[in-house]
Amino acid sequence: MDSGYFVKSCDGSIEMCKLASKYLNSNVICMDFLDLNEVNTYDYIWACSSILHVEDDHLLEVFNQMIDALKVGGIIYTSFKVGEGYMIKEGKYYRFLTKKEMIQLLEKTGKSVRLIDYFENEPLARRTLNSNDIWGNYIIQKYG
Repeated sequence: MDSGYFVKSCDGSIEMCKLASKYLNSNVICMDFLDLNEVNTYDYIWACSSILHVEDDHLLEVFNQMIDALKVGGIIYTSFKVGEGYMIKEGKYYRFLTKKEMIQLLEKTGKSVRLIDYFENEPLARRTLNSNDIWGNYIIQKYG
């Protein structure tokens, strides 16, 4: 926003939206991933550590909606904990994903997208959280 970009911010938690709205001095919309219904609208979608909370039966639909919302040439950044399956921790769903599973998921969309970059990292707060999680970071481009 400081660089002049128009940013549409959203989150599924009303409390997080309130906090973020104050911090950003801008309205943050409270919405579910499944409510994204724009077409050819965005240059970039930043979904850092967020869609890993989408259960399997809706994950393909969410990816299709994000891809539809991108302009051609647009980019999605998203991250998942590396692994297979899921876990529920403190009442929250966490989907693990491998690079191979992401590629298969993108193929299932039937849309013109490709994984243009992938990298893994440890969480920044690893020492304080005592977590062994590795994060897979995906950069996906819509090309047609």
